[in-house]
Amino acid sequence: MDQETYLKERSSLIEVEHSSSDQHDKAALTLSAGALGLSVTFLEKIAPHPTPCTSWMVLLAWLCFIGSITSVLASFHFSQVACRKQREILDDLYRAGGKLNVEPTNSFAVWTEKLNYGSFGLFIVGVLFLTLFAWFNLPKGL
Repeated sequence: MDQETYLKERSSLIEVEHSSSDQHDKAALTLSAGALGLSVTFLEKIAPHPTPCTSWMVLLAWLCFIGSITSVLASFHFSQVACRKQREILDDLYRAGGKLNVEPTNSFAVWTEKLNYGSFGLFIVGVLFLTLFAWFNLPKGL
């Protein structure tokens, strides 16, 4: 493969990765916020008097959804800082003629990835506990 083909393909993959990341973040925010709203509506309309021993389930679900939203918002910030830091690393590498004395690291990129995994995990746990809460509090006539 020649260098031009390689660079085109690499650039294309970077664009797809950025688009996918953007879609993931938007989906995580939308789904977590929607699940919070759905759970409040469920409590109001379907199970206004939940079984007391299940209240912890909806509370845990809410905390997970809020944690997921917070993780996504934090990852937005860390992603911006990671891009700025990566530009600085690239500038330093360019000025040094491609050779630096130390291996550059971008801890903000690492934290962005961890926050994204965290938001996904918290969302899944929130859905699990919201589903359990709903199951135990469905009216018997349904």
